[in-house]
Amino acid sequence: ALCSEDSLEELSTAFMNSSLSAEAMEPTEYLKWLRCNVLDREVIIESPMMMGHMTTKLPSYMPDLGKLVTAMNLNLVKTETAKVTTLLEREAIAVLHKEIFHQDDAFYARHVQCRNSSLGVMTSGGTAANIQALWMARQRLFPDAESRGLAAPNGRAVVLTSALAHYSLEKAMCLLGL
Repeated sequence: ALCSEDSLEELSTAFMNSSLSAEAMEPTEYLKWLRCNVLDREVIIESPMMMGHMTTKLPSYMPDLGKLVTAMNLNLVKTETAKVTTLLEREAIAVLHKEIFHQDDAFYARHVQCRNSSLGVMTSGGTAANIQALWMARQRLFPDAESRGLAAPNGRAVVLTSALAHYSLEKAMCLLGL
């Protein structure tokens, strides 16, 4: 089976708590509870019978890589907290940019590590990417939008999407006042 045979209604009864426990749970006890009550009942997305999911099973090296990233505790927002990995991120973005846009080497020599240029943005997922993209577009078209609001003829800017657009675009547009 791809997951527990329990219905959502049956499973939901195990997750009705709304209060913090007065007693702390030991990490090993919590992991045991997590395995029995959550992981053993969850959908097995790596199953070859599972179709239509956005993600697949993580490669075997990811847990160790995750531990490394957690131990490094980096903040790639600024070079003061992640000097070298910020540069590595810019390089990785440039490699992806070149695969898509095929600019010449001189273009990349000027922009890869230029603090006044951005060849792209790494995000944690589609929703964050859509918010970032729409925010950047809004700032380019309406530079004073944050301080003055949008001054489109009907009071709102228009964003055209297909009917197949990701649902997060609607959330992003609402968040940004579009």
